[in-house]
Amino acid sequence: EEEEEEEEEEEEEQQQQQQQQQQQQQRQKEKLCMAFHWLKIFVRCYATVRMDFTNTFGEVTKTVFLDTKGLDDLHLQNLERECSSLQVFSGTLPEQVLARIAGAELLITNKVQITREHLETTPSIRLICVVATGTDIIDLQGARDNGVTVCNCQAYGTDSVVQHVFGSLLALHTNLLSYHAAVQTGRWQTSDQFCFLDYPIIELRGKTLGIVGSGNLGQGVSRVAEAFGMKVIFARRPENPPDDRPALAQMLPNIDILTLHCRPDQKPDQRRIL
Repeated sequence: EEEEEEEEEEEEEQQQQQQQQQQQQQRQKEKLCMAFHWLKIFVRCYATVRMDFTNTFGEVTKTVFLDTKGLDDLHLQNLERECSSLQVFSGTLPEQVLARIAGAELLITNKVQITREHLETTPSIRLICVVATGTDIIDLQGARDNGVTVCNCQAYGTDSVVQHVFGSLLALHTNLLSYHAAVQTGRWQTSDQFCFLDYPIIELRGKTLGIVGSGNLGQGVSRVAEAFGMKVIFARRPENPPDDRPALAQMLPNIDILTLHCRPDQKPDQRRIL
């Protein structure tokens, strides 16, 4: 019996070690995937415009990357080789922008806003690369007026956004956070049966999902929604001309869930979709 117990303990220990190794390998895999994800973002943003820009404007003498925070696993060696002078900052405050971009020809920004004042004060700027899909942090009209080209990353985060949408939907419809909190406070452990149903759990199948924005993100969400057995309706944005899609106001009474995958219009009176 003692030998059997020892064998069982050894087997259990081996299983635990295997689980720990598997967990460690999974964490390493997730870290590598995240690093590769951000690398793809930057490469798409930079490589897409580099050749045309060089052919049009010649070599860049000064490049400034204003905010690399959150991109810590990104390797910039190729960019350093391409640019004769590259300045990289982890973050840049609004009051620091003008001093840091002085004399720059190429700006790379993730979340730092570039205004008309920045562009007019720094006429050397010829290209702005936004390491994101949205360009709302750039004064686009100011860029056009000053002959500055603005490039962004397109369609790089579709899978991440779709996953986030359904992670949120599942958490809300199953009351995941409420049940998690209840378990942490001992509510389940004190239940008089093997489970407890303090909060409703709602299935997504049969629900109607309304989507505003029929680009890569909206279409990606639509495909997964249909896999869940949901009905999908695409709405027309309020400022768009009539087409075969229902207007947003017309769609709202007929849906259970609304998800927005479009940027606010630049006109002040149309920035609020709802």
